[in-house]
Amino acid sequence: MNIAGTGRAVKTLIALVAAVVAGGTAFADVKSGYTGSAKCAKCHKQQMVSWSETLHSRFMRSPTNDATLKELHVFSASAPVAVARVAYVLGNMHKLVFLENIADRLVPIEHQYDVDKRAWEPFSRDLWDHHAGSRKEDSSNVPDWYERCAGCHTTGYDPKSRTFVESSIACEHCHGPGAKHSETLHRDDIVNPATASDALRIYVCAQCHSRGEGTTDHLPYPTGFLPGSDLSKVFVFDAPVPDKATDMFWENGAAKQHHSQFNELRQSKHFENGLACFDCHQVHRFRNVKSASTATRLMAFTDRYLTHRRSQFVCLRCHDANSLGYQVFTTSGDGKLIDQHTKHPPAISKSPLQKDGKNAITRSLLCSDCHMPRLERETSGYNIHSHRFQLDTSDIAKKANAPSACLQCHTDKDRSWLATSLKAWEKNNSSDGSKH
Repeated sequence: MNIAGTGRAVKTLIALVAAVVAGGTAFADVKSGYTGSAKCAKCHKQQMVSWSETLHSRFMRSPTNDATLKELHVFSASAPVAVARVAYVLGNMHKLVFLENIADRLVPIEHQYDVDKRAWEPFSRDLWDHHAGSRKEDSSNVPDWYERCAGCHTTGYDPKSRTFVESSIACEHCHGPGAKHSETLHRDDIVNPATASDALRIYVCAQCHSRGEGTTDHLPYPTGFLPGSDLSKVFVFDAPVPDKATDMFWENGAAKQHHSQFNELRQSKHFENGLACFDCHQVHRFRNVKSASTATRLMAFTDRYLTHRRSQFVCLRCHDANSLGYQVFTTSGDGKLIDQHTKHPPAISKSPLQKDGKNAITRSLLCSDCHMPRLERETSGYNIHSHRFQLDTSDIAKKANAPSACLQCHTDKDRSWLATSLKAWEKNNSSDGSKH
């Protein structure tokens, strides 16, 4: 695809560069080593256009001329919040949270917008009280966004000056300061996470997709970290306590809170074998939906997780039929997959687009249904896939209250049924030599 040759792409790029320049707090200078995404766009047009259609590009943005806000009529005459009060907008698909500037601090406004309901609702500032790495509130007792979230919603954040190069997750957040590279154009003068060592490349994503605290400032996000370096030197990751439920984890090690993907991944064999996030995910690609408008495409029901392929096909690139001890049959014509590995009949899909069970789709179970259940709870009420890649066992089902992948579908059953069923499943799998 010739990105530069399409009118839409050129307009998108121009708009993107303008937004990037306007969204930052100007301290991008030679000393800091940052150059800003506008300069990256001059050479990396295709990457910039595709990045502009991902959630990373819209993590934090100005309300001025935001297409999504206009299309949803968020700041209508009846809105409880005036747009002039808003410094930045956070969120895309489910909830929109708004920040205002009070005495050089960014604090959350007491109302948020529910995208699914197309309606305003009260917002509790208590939701910003992180379970780990939380700092003591000042005398106003209002959460300070800089203290809580700035490191993972901006690029090039400096906690001492409380300034940043750009709002949102831009190029240099993942590739490191690019001023030298923009001058020399040498590959060695910029970080490419894909070619970094197994020990370091995954930290590029882990800097935000994890929970813990800084080793010196105790902030709930890392400061002083640059892509290509060892994140563990400046950040202590929260970890589960075996067989004990904590504020952060269930007894089986599953995380309770969102952006804990790396905390869970560290418990998996995938991590032991050097699997990186971008072996499954793509950050420079977005599959659009034809029926979605340009402004609301990020809220459409799409493969917004940016996986290389759809659902189980990502897993089957490594976990083929021979390694799993099952066969995949494809019926002629419709391409329907029947996965014998699950030992389940086709299930009823619970897509958010299917209201009250209408137009439900019968489909085979996906790898993620059992191995990556939605357990991490987000403040918007939308639960995120677990990244432990571990199945429930009868032993843990007996002594833990952790959410179960099985009970997410078998909603009419209890934990006693779960333990009994898993024990029978394990016995059958052991006797027939199959894997699950």
